Amino acid sequence: MKPVFIHCYRIALIGCLLTPVVACAQIPKSKIISNVPIAPAKKDIGAPKKEPYKEPVRLEFPKEEMYIGTAPAPAAAVKKDTVPAKAKLGMPVLSFDTKEVHFGNIKTGDKPTFTYNITNTGDMDMDIELVSGCDCTDIDWTKTVIKPGGKGFVKITFNSNRAEPEDHKKLLKKDVTIILKQSYPQNGYPIVDSLTFDTFIVD
Repeated sequence: MKPVFIHCYRIALIGCLLTPVVACAQIPKSKIISNVPIAPAKKDIGAPKKEPYKEPVRLEFPKEEMYIGTAPAPAAAVKKDTVPAKAKLGMPVLSFDTKEVHFGNIKTGDKPTFTYNITNTGDMDMDIELVSGCDCTDIDWTKTVIKPGGKGFVKITFNSNRAEPEDHKKLLKKDVTIILKQSYPQNGYPIVDSLTFDTFIVD
C-alpha cells in the first residue's frame, strides 16, 4: 500500500505546480498587466543631417558707447579761449632793449659811447623830463613826446678824463636815472627808471 500512496502524492504535487502555468497560458495577451514600462520601438532615422555653416551675427556698436561698467560722463563743452581786453593803464611805460652795458677795459682819455633804445609800451604819451648821471658821463635823450608804441633813446658817453683817481684800476659801475613828466596814477609820484653801465680804467 505504501508505494501506491507515494505515487499518488507525486501526481497530485505535479498537478498543483502545473495549474498556474496552464492558467497563465490561457489568459489573452491583452489582459496581461505588467508594472514594467515597455519602451517604444526606436525608428531608424539614419545618420544625422549636417546643417550648412552660418556666419555668426556680429553686433556693431558706436565706439563712444563701447564701455564696461558705468557709462562715462559726457565731455564738457570746451569754450574757446578769448583774448581778454587789454586793461587800460592810464600811463606811459618805459621798455628797453637792454638796461645794462659793459664797456670792458679802457684807458685814460677813452670815451666809450652807448645808446639805449626806448619804446613806450603804455597807453599814454611819454615825455622825458630829465636824465641824470655822474659828472663823468655826458647824456643826451629824446626831447619830444613819445606816443604809445613810439620810440626814443638815451645816449651816454663816459669821459674817462673826468673820472676820479680812486676810480682807476678797479671795476667802475655807474647809474643813469630817467625821470618822466608823467606820474603813476596810483600815488601821483613821477615815473622813474634807471640804466647802468660799467668799465675798468686800467691805468
